[in-house]
Amino acid sequence: MTSKTTILVIGDGFEGHEPQDFPTLVAVMVADMRAQGHPIEILTENEFATRIRNAKSSALAFE
Repeated sequence: MTSKTTILVIGDGFEGHEPQDFPTLVAVMVADMRAQGHPIEILTENEFATRIRNAKSSALAFE
């Protein structure tokens, strides 16, 4: 986790989009970084996979 982090992908068993939704050390770090103004988005594994698939589809459309 660095100041360049923009996305946190949470694993199976966790639901939600706010750090307090899943009690892990990384979630605490994300909450602190967000409080300092860092724009960190929280995605589930499925949401991340969908975003990657969509990005690949968009990239292929421009080839």
